[in-house]
Amino acid sequence: MINQSGFTIIEWMIYFFLIVFVLTGLFHFATKTQQKLLSLSKKSGIVAHLCGAQDGLAQDIAVAPINLQAWDTLSKEQIAWTQKKKKICWNCEKKTLYRSEQVFDEKIKAWLKKKKIVVCRNVTSVFFDPNYRKVPWEKKPFLSSITCKLQQGSYMVERTVLLRNRIVA
Repeated sequence: MINQSGFTIIEWMIYFFLIVFVLTGLFHFATKTQQKLLSLSKKSGIVAHLCGAQDGLAQDIAVAPINLQAWDTLSKEQIAWTQKKKKICWNCEKKTLYRSEQVFDEKIKAWLKKKKIVVCRNVTSVFFDPNYRKVPWEKKPFLSSITCKLQQGSYMVERTVLLRNRIVA
């Protein structure tokens, strides 16, 4: 009987290196997949934040008044309007989108209770585009809709919001 102990050590080393090679490839695949999933979740988080901010903005604009006298500010970066006893303002300052609300007190004839809420951070740009409509039987045009664009980096969300409380003839 011949002792072949050296052959089992060589055989063991071959299996060991095969397992190490396979596991290295498997770990490489797992880390690359994890990196891709993390970047996709970051991108979808950015879009989700922008869509959430856009939904809140659309909800406010949809019930805003159509007469131009109620609108305090109607510019490319900021919109503000007064409705009954509330003044609502949306603007972007230092890459942050804010919604402000003030309540008017009839007794002292002054604005009270100002609330300023952060809606979305890291907003690169905000763009409001008012759309006016003129009807033949009215002298002045009225505000029919506002197009809102929110951008964060290379991602942009755009929506045109119709004002609901207009008179339809």
